[in-house]
Amino acid sequence: MNGKTPTVLVIGAGGTIGGAVAADLRSRGWTVITTARKSGADLRLDLTAPSHDWPVLPRADVALVAAAVAIMSECRRDPETSARVNVVGTTELASRLVKQGTRVVYLSTNQVFDGLTAHRTADSAPCPRNEYGRQKAAGETAIRAMGGTVLRLSKVLEANSGIIPGWAETLMAGRAIQPFRDFNLAPVTLNHAVEACRTILADPQDGIFQLSGDADLPYSEMARRLACALAADPALVQPASFRDKGLLEEEFPPFSTMDVSGLTHRYGITQPRSEDVMDATIARVHP
Repeated sequence: MNGKTPTVLVIGAGGTIGGAVAADLRSRGWTVITTARKSGADLRLDLTAPSHDWPVLPRADVALVAAAVAIMSECRRDPETSARVNVVGTTELASRLVKQGTRVVYLSTNQVFDGLTAHRTADSAPCPRNEYGRQKAAGETAIRAMGGTVLRLSKVLEANSGIIPGWAETLMAGRAIQPFRDFNLAPVTLNHAVEACRTILADPQDGIFQLSGDADLPYSEMARRLACALAADPALVQPASFRDKGLLEEEFPPFSTMDVSGLTHRYGITQPRSEDVMDATIARVHP
């Protein structure tokens, strides 16, 4: 980029990660153009709509594709609609961007792996077991074939969205929660994810990069730490099994850790401790 900050197109700025990246880059003086499926962005772009209905995409140095249907059960229940976003729409969008000279950075997930082995390396062959993972693996293949960059993220924790605020409210009301003891996460904070995105967007290096916490810890451990931080009765944390809820094993793998040496060697971004990520996120909860 010749020492200048690039003009960035953020696809999916209505989501948690895309929105946070756009806000971070703008705060640093970058030129950012955003799209979202609904209102609130510079351009309205719905990847489920026919491509001839899409707006004309402005020229940009680099684009972050953060738009996705990322709920596994939703991908399973409606694979056709979710694939229109995660595969078909993403591929068509990336093709248009590349043709006009825009480098593409694609956000992906640890779910492209089967979750049966810890610390998967970036060059491990994708082996998804659920529909969401299969769609994201297909998206990766398309992006890489166009010379794009992939960033795989494990669970991104945010203090005031997702499962943690609900847990906090329930605990503070004196009611029990039942976090899974047999479903693990290797989380990163939203700030970790934003830092990795910003660093990769600024550097025209293609490849596959990965970011996850250093250890797979059960959701019940995160709930225990939350109860402790809130001074709630620890007996209110009542670990359960996802199997007892009739949930599908392929959507609840035991491992989500990934090897992050690519980020470390090229950019100096180190792997966070999973315990520290949980504690840092919990410290920002406002029940």
